[in-house]
Amino acid sequence: YKDNSSGKKYVHKIFNRHIAGNDPNKTAQLMNERKALTTLKHPNLNWLIQTTKSDSSIGFLLDLAKGVDIYKLLKLYGSKLPS
Repeated sequence: YKDNSSGKKYVHKIFNRHIAGNDPNKTAQLMNERKALTTLKHPNLNWLIQTTKSDSSIGFLLDLAKGVDIYKLLKLYGSKLPS
């Protein structure tokens, strides 16, 4: 997502409510992620800008983090990431 007025880029992470269904574990996992995103502030983490809700989905609007993909780092270094 790109804000046309500022030119700033964001990520809109969308969770389909129908896939999660009534699974309390998936709901708890989503709420834990939201709590972590609102609590943790670090330049290398995506910051939660806004939460969006509709009948079919829940979305997190996040700052776009630039740099290396965390999955690529984990694949390369395993659990011992360089400091």
